[in-house]
Amino acid sequence: VGERLEKPPAVGGRTATEALQTALAAVRPSLDVAKEARVILAIENAAERLGDTEHVGGTLDEVEDALGALGAAEPEAPVGWTFDISHALLAHHGDANAVKAAVPALLPSLVHLHINAPHLNIRERGWGDRHEAPAEDDRDVWDLLRLACTSARFRKFRTVTYEVLWMAALLRPVLGGSRLREVVHGYELVRRVATQALGSLDVGEPLPYTADAPQPAPGTIGSGSPEPVLGIKGT
Repeated sequence: VGERLEKPPAVGGRTATEALQTALAAVRPSLDVAKEARVILAIENAAERLGDTEHVGGTLDEVEDALGALGAAEPEAPVGWTFDISHALLAHHGDANAVKAAVPALLPSLVHLHINAPHLNIRERGWGDRHEAPAEDDRDVWDLLRLACTSARFRKFRTVTYEVLWMAALLRPVLGGSRLREVVHGYELVRRVATQALGSLDVGEPLPYTADAPQPAPGTIGSGSPEPVLGIKGT
C-alpha cells in the first residue's frame, strides 16, 4: 500500500490508507481457504453512486495497491480483479483516457467483467450508476471492453456479468434501468464486441490494444460472424 493513498481523513477520522488496510486484513484470512477450494476472490473497483470521490477503492490505483498487497501478481493467486467499467468511469469523473492509462497495470489480475452504461452527468441524472443498457454510441464502454479482452487471465475465464436492469417506464427516472428491447440489444452488442475482440476479428474497427491479444488462425479471417464465445450471465 503506497503513499499515493494518503488522502485527508475520511469519515470517522480514518485516512484512505487506514481504511484500505482494514479491508485487506479482513480479506487475507480467506485467501488460503480460497486457494484450497480452487476458487478466486475477485476484488471489484467500487464507485459511490452519488459521486463521492473519497470512496476508497474507486480509483484504479487504489485497486492496484490492494491487489499487490494480496499477492495477486502470482500466476495462480487465489485473488483477482473484477473490472466494473461504469464504476471506473464514474470514479475517474468520466475521463476515459485516465481509465485506459490505469487499466494495463491491472490486466494480469483481471478475471471478471461487469458491464453496463453509466450516466456521467450526475447532477442532471441523479444516480450515476443506473445499470442501463449500453448502446452503439457508448464508445468508452466498448473501448474498455476491448482493452479488457487483451488480458491473458481474463481470456482463460471469460466471465462477464451483464449488469443491466429492466425497468418500467414510470419508475425509470427514480430507479434507472432500460426498456426491455434496449436490454436485449445491449446484450447482443456486448456479445458481438467481446467475441470479435477475443477472436481478433474486429474488422469494422481495428482492435486498439494488441500487445497481449490472441492471434486468429489464418482460416478464420473473413469467414463471417464468429460463434459466441462468452457464457454471459445477466442480472
